[in-house]
Amino acid sequence: MCILYSNELLRYLLGFALLIIGNILVRHFYSYLRNKYLIKGADNIPYQRAIALLGYLESFTYASAYYLGHPQFIAVWLGVKAIGRWSPNGPKSFVDLIKELEICENDSPEIKEKKNMEIRERKNAEINLYLIGNLLSIILSVMVAKILKML
Repeated sequence: MCILYSNELLRYLLGFALLIIGNILVRHFYSYLRNKYLIKGADNIPYQRAIALLGYLESFTYASAYYLGHPQFIAVWLGVKAIGRWSPNGPKSFVDLIKELEICENDSPEIKEKKNMEIRERKNAEINLYLIGNLLSIILSVMVAKILKML
């Protein structure tokens, strides 16, 4: 009986370690993409730690939900996240913050239009990076859950 519990515990510890390592890799890849396409030095924003913690918790929750046979939880959680993230009263995005800093009242209409075009392109990149980060987290979590089921 103790051997069974110790094997089960080792399996969960292995899954926990794989999720941590995977999340570190996903976070660095996402930071690289965000710095390349959105904002230079975006990792210095103070709430990035909270976002990283949320990423870890989401991965553990996704893996647990899949492992326990309730993968529909992933879709429900993504819906809740999307509503909170993209609602009109939701938090400002990186691109919205940039827009407030970059567009000046004294700019000519041509310069304003050029800045608005660049901001729209950044906004599209931000949405795509948001989706990429979520998909990488889900893929990682499901892979870890499948590995745990095979052991």
